[in-house]
Amino acid sequence: MNWDNAGIFLAIYRRHSLRAAGRALGIDQATVGRRLSALEAELGAKLFLRTPDGYLPTPVADRLASSAERMETAAAEMERLARGADASPSGTVRIAAGDGLAHVFVLRALARVRQEHPGIDAVLVVGREVADLSRDEADLAVRIVKPTDPDLHARQLGTLEASLYASADYLARCGEPERGHGFAGQHLILPSVLADASLDLCGEPFTKDRIALQANTMLARAQAAREGMGLALLLDDLASDLKGLVPVWPEEKVTYPVWLVVHPDLRRMARIRAVIDTIAVTFKARR
Repeated sequence: MNWDNAGIFLAIYRRHSLRAAGRALGIDQATVGRRLSALEAELGAKLFLRTPDGYLPTPVADRLASSAERMETAAAEMERLARGADASPSGTVRIAAGDGLAHVFVLRALARVRQEHPGIDAVLVVGREVADLSRDEADLAVRIVKPTDPDLHARQLGTLEASLYASADYLARCGEPERGHGFAGQHLILPSVLADASLDLCGEPFTKDRIALQANTMLARAQAAREGMGLALLLDDLASDLKGLVPVWPEEKVTYPVWLVVHPDLRRMARIRAVIDTIAVTFKARR
């Protein structure tokens, strides 16, 4: 199996859909289907069963998956090593970050990179999903969760604090929440992924009927709070940049460590080093 075919196989194996695999690979669904058929013919084995739940792997596919992933890792390493020979701060750098972190300091850092190193083309990938650096989905990432992958280098830039915020109009209507009452009479704006076993906000437990809105980005939650929809936990640096937000329980802080993560093979590249250094300096000087 060559690497192109292994990439097709892994995309279907992970996403259980020709269309989703095509989107991930940047090719159309029909091409993915043809490549899959050719691969199955080459191997003389059925790799996936088409079911109402999508393309489900056969036992043969399950056995091949680990070998295909090793090929993927080796191909990504070859590309990183080749790019590592670059000695000048120019070329494309892909940075992954959550939208709150992007707003607070990452975008400011990239503006500075553009001024100081015009040869660097920055690509910012913003979202809740954690980019997989080992699979070359980004060159570096700024996260609030330290990676567990021992192959990645993680450097803590510092910490950020978050507090509850609401609009003045909301507080006039609903009043400030009282400790020990489970946010009775309040409306909460929360991330779209909830842990049912630990419904807790700033040390105060609550029930699902308190949730007014779930949104998958911090900027969306901040705007919802500004519109008077409820209380939202926001980074203090972010909230201070937005008008119309009032801190609630300002003494109750949630602290997040901020990590800058990069694959060791890329750290010596001039353009990666330039972006890393600028992000670190910008974080430290953000206030």
